[in-house]
Amino acid sequence: MKSYSVGDLDWWQHPQPTPEELRLSGGLLVEDWPHARQVERLSVQLFEATQPLHQLDEKSLRLLERAAFLHNTGMMIESRRHHKHSFRLIKETRLPDFTIEERHEIACIARYHRRALPSTDHEEYAVLGRTARKRVSALAALLRITDALDYSHDGRV
Repeated sequence: MKSYSVGDLDWWQHPQPTPEELRLSGGLLVEDWPHARQVERLSVQLFEATQPLHQLDEKSLRLLERAAFLHNTGMMIESRRHHKHSFRLIKETRLPDFTIEERHEIACIARYHRRALPSTDHEEYAVLGRTARKRVSALAALLRITDALDYSHDGRV
């Protein structure tokens, strides 16, 4: 079986990822790098603007940044359920600078960027501690908003 590099992929969104972005993604392919960058930027801005309301810390911002950047990685597998595929891919990928528990939270935040809301009926959410569930719920809400702000994927808000 032939292996492909990022440069071999004709459909690849331009501009191509920087080496730092590839490092941050843990090697996961992101279908639309400009959209990932835009949602990450908007997520940071919205987090900072609403910080007096949610009162989450810097660690939470780091989790949101990475989830925002990787929220659509599941699109490489299937569009309709990409949020669930993103959860699995993120959870199973070694991300630099994050523990296994943090990676699980990042995966959950990405999982809940669309469709169902976080629920203890979902095993991936139910296994989190109470504090982590509150954090994931708040950060997933911010990610839903920022993803919707770049709905057209063309950088316009």
